[in-house]
Amino acid sequence: MDESPQYLYWSISIILFIVISDILDGYLARKYNSVTSFGKIIDPVSDKICLMFILIYLIEIYPLRFLLFFMLLSIRDIILITFTSYLAIYHDTVTQANTYGKMFIFVTMLMIISYIFMFNNSISNILYIMSVILLIISMFIYIKAHIETINSYENL
Repeated sequence: MDESPQYLYWSISIILFIVISDILDGYLARKYNSVTSFGKIIDPVSDKICLMFILIYLIEIYPLRFLLFFMLLSIRDIILITFTSYLAIYHDTVTQANTYGKMFIFVTMLMIISYIFMFNNSISNILYIMSVILLIISMFIYIKAHIETINSYENL
């Protein structure tokens, strides 16, 4: 891995740009009351695209650990996309991110930064475990919320 100052500068700049633009986008959408169904769908999709590119890079460096994480995340996202698509198509409803989903993304970004820049192995491992736990918790909370939404439409 290239550890030149220029590489570190660009790597940190790109990661910060992704995180700050995501936070700013959500803040501005809520502040100006311009939250849209399209935005609710495209925001997490763009987050995942960025995340998947980074994970593919990390799979080359830490094959078993990040291949497992990539697979768990893919399974979670396929399940959630299925529910979200069903609700959008059949009930014209798009759910928003929940707190655990946001915590998962935040901790995962910290974990990724710690592995890319090899700050501290123990901290990286703790963040990895926290990311996996939040991935699983957020998945079940999203599934529960989606099922409750579906049930509320079926009980009308």
